[in-house]
Amino acid sequence: MTNNNTHVVLVTGANRGIGLALCKQYKDMGYQVIATCRSRSEALEALENDGSGIEVIEGVDVSKVTGIEALQEQLNERHIDILINNAGILRSQTLNSLDFEEIIEQFHVNTL
Repeated sequence: MTNNNTHVVLVTGANRGIGLALCKQYKDMGYQVIATCRSRSEALEALENDGSGIEVIEGVDVSKVTGIEALQEQLNERHIDILINNAGILRSQTLNSLDFEEIIEQFHVNTL
């Protein structure tokens, strides 16, 4: 649990890249960090296990209602000061082989 002076930041898509870097930055600034992802990476697991107090919630797929509901249940009405919705997807496309359903999926996940 946090004391009243500690801010809580929740980062989606925290297993690599920008999300992982944001978790490190906020941890270093003294925030309580909740890192969410579909599946944890070795780097995120190492960050969680280094005693820094980062909490990892795995199995969160923000593109599915069930993923959001599972996260909501695990948070159990905890207060979040900052939400960084970093989760996203990138499908490999070329102009020669455009798949419009995949483009729509990317747009949906990455914007909503």
